Amino acid sequence: MAIETAAADELRDWTDRHSAGALRRYIIIVALIFVVVGTPLAVLIVSLAHPFDALATPAQLAAIQVQRPETVILPVDLRFNAAFKLARVAEVQPEIVCFGSSRAGGFRADMFAPHHFYNMSYTGWTTDQVLDIFERTTRVAHPRVVILELDYFLFANHWQQWFTIPRMMIHDQPFRYAMESLGSYLRAVIKNRAPFDAYRAAPSRFVGPESIRNEEGFRSDGSYENSKAHVAYAQGHFLTADHFVSTVPPDYAMSPGLQAPIEELAALARQRGIKLVAVQLPLLRSGVDVLDHDQSYGPRAGAWRDFESTQTRSWLAGLGIPLFDLAHSPVNNDPDNFIDSVHLSDQGMEKAMAELQADPAFRAAVDPDMPRARTAPMSP
Repeated sequence: MAIETAAADELRDWTDRHSAGALRRYIIIVALIFVVVGTPLAVLIVSLAHPFDALATPAQLAAIQVQRPETVILPVDLRFNAAFKLARVAEVQPEIVCFGSSRAGGFRADMFAPHHFYNMSYTGWTTDQVLDIFERTTRVAHPRVVILELDYFLFANHWQQWFTIPRMMIHDQPFRYAMESLGSYLRAVIKNRAPFDAYRAAPSRFVGPESIRNEEGFRSDGSYENSKAHVAYAQGHFLTADHFVSTVPPDYAMSPGLQAPIEELAALARQRGIKLVAVQLPLLRSGVDVLDHDQSYGPRAGAWRDFESTQTRSWLAGLGIPLFDLAHSPVNNDPDNFIDSVHLSDQGMEKAMAELQADPAFRAAVDPDMPRARTAPMSP
């Protein structure tokens, strides 16, 4: 019986060793198949994506724009905007920098000539995000003046809830960026390869899959160039009070918790020898009328009334931040000055800047030697 048991154990051991060896051989064979088949496929995908810079990291995209200033670049996901722009601002080393949400995207370098300017907009939608990108930017660049595009709704709790996670910037993840960019390119080319075929035949100034596909993105000064199709569609659908109400959140008061990051930013600016200037850009007149006069909306416009109050101006002035508020500007009156109810068109931005530069206090705040802007006619 002992002999039979030993024989059975030996047979089981042999079977187990044989099965384990077979499994190892199977895994090796499958892996080799993946290598043999997958490597050429990967090489093919990379070779197809290369002409469109689909594997370029934010730093590499920034380097392309240094070499070719005429290019327009749109990162694959807006959460990577800061990674791209930080590399650019470190190279530009501007005297004047602007921070803000997409509303500030129209500030152009030639508006501040002869001084070097870079637009860091599209990197901070909430006050704590603005503080974060200000701190990161002023580590790698040393501007003399910073313009903060401060809107009343940045101090609304609902705005904070809407944009804290979706607009949180992603830093120091180049591999993730490259993989997301490659994935975006593959999905786009499967859906519609025509823009990429056209680009391959005649490369344009647009760089990267998103920029090629959408024909828009960031210019070399950091400002945003919208495509003609984007502008036409938005002007045809979103120049309404309803769009304004759905875009900006209602809130009953400014949140002290959302004011705190601006106070921290002001303290940091003093430490780093940076002068701060705040601007609220124009808003479509029909939207402002809702805030000012719509009785049904009135209680929900508390954050707006708080921001427009003398107390808020005194608070900002105490931080060393003069506020230039264009929320009731004549620019508001002409829909042609807007892409939609909250974003200025190129024409509207030129007019807003002309209004700012016509103000001696703004010129003195930004630079007493800055020339006056070209005059732009205002709508009555």
